[in-house]
Amino acid sequence: MTQVLDHAGVTAPTPKVQRLESLDLLRGVGILGILLMNTQCMSMPSSAYMNPTDYPPFGDGYTGWNRIAWIVIHVFADMKFVTIFSIMFGAGIAIQADRSLVRGRRPWAVHYMRMFVLLLFGVAHAHLLWFGDILVMYCLSGMILFPCRALPATLLIFLGVSMIAMTTMESYCEEIMPAPDRPRVVSWLADTSQALVYGKVDSEDYPTIEEDSYRGGYAAEMRDRPWISLENETTSFLRDWFWRYGGDILIGMGLYKMRFFHGAWPRQAYSGLAAFLIPAGCMVTFVGVLYNESNNWDWAYLTFFGEQFNYWGSLITAFGYLCLGNVVAILAAEHGRWIIAKAVIPVRAIGKTALSNYIMQTLIGTTIFYGHGFGYYGYVSRVGLVGITVCIWIFQMIVSTIYVRHFKQGPLEWLWHRAVYFGKVPA
Repeated sequence: MTQVLDHAGVTAPTPKVQRLESLDLLRGVGILGILLMNTQCMSMPSSAYMNPTDYPPFGDGYTGWNRIAWIVIHVFADMKFVTIFSIMFGAGIAIQADRSLVRGRRPWAVHYMRMFVLLLFGVAHAHLLWFGDILVMYCLSGMILFPCRALPATLLIFLGVSMIAMTTMESYCEEIMPAPDRPRVVSWLADTSQALVYGKVDSEDYPTIEEDSYRGGYAAEMRDRPWISLENETTSFLRDWFWRYGGDILIGMGLYKMRFFHGAWPRQAYSGLAAFLIPAGCMVTFVGVLYNESNNWDWAYLTFFGEQFNYWGSLITAFGYLCLGNVVAILAAEHGRWIIAKAVIPVRAIGKTALSNYIMQTLIGTTIFYGHGFGYYGYVSRVGLVGITVCIWIFQMIVSTIYVRHFKQGPLEWLWHRAVYFGKVPA
């Protein structure tokens, strides 16, 4: 038993295994799951992520097992695991604030130092390794939304869902609303995004430019990647990422205050919600697949109506996954459940070293696909990507399980905390 600070500010004995290790389990699930999507981003042009028929090498291959692989991953993984990870990031902000109070530190000082150092990691990751970085978006959102942690739990969740809806509203204004009626800020952000992404590469055939960049050497990658990263961190952040990731972060703060991650809700509530929400969310996403297929993946339909099914279905499914993860964590903590307890050890090890494993995935993936490594960009089918992803999962789970037996923190976590606390890492 360990003393922890609950959301009301009262210390109470709570089983450490149920509370903290359940968070590690959920983080681990998030990190492993996002790799299914990130390997697609690393291995083929950006448009093929959203439209499986858009990239010529796979345009004619949206049949058979490749079609099945894309649909299964889209329905069960796309945006689901990054939503889990984003919600966990929000819960982590609230947890760190409580820990800072217990240790007699100023929560705001610790938080903004943590975000600043992690922001530096994210900028380096995005501009030097892979433009699909999410750390910058998390840190910027965390800096803006930190004062909201004091709000009531239900209000945090309401505001979180409202923020997520803002992206739908922005997309409607940009894609559906007639140009003369469109808010000027929406038009300006869209035009600036286009200029950053396409203007600097000076090409009308962007997939070809991406092929040339990422099949070439490191210097060729650097002609394209900094502009994409800058667009992600500025205009796309204001149009999309702040509202989606920021909304997830607020939901995570609210769920933490509601003791969702503590295993404090009745097990029947977790299991019942999981049994309902996972199929419901996946069904919403699958209806979107049918809608897009019925319109032959026409971008005119895909860019607003076609993407909303998964945009909202992923939020429903992700919360179902979180409920299921809590059920597993509770079962693993019970006496006599040694099989479950042993089975989740590798996933928890990934969660304890989440930052290090996230960057490791980038290093492995870009080495496999980019020209500075083996150069398989655009040559691996979607079925092949699943095999590569599973191999990386196995490798990371083995390495992380061994690592956490000897060290309390991952190497990047250790460096992060050393920088935040000026070399004096709190116990």
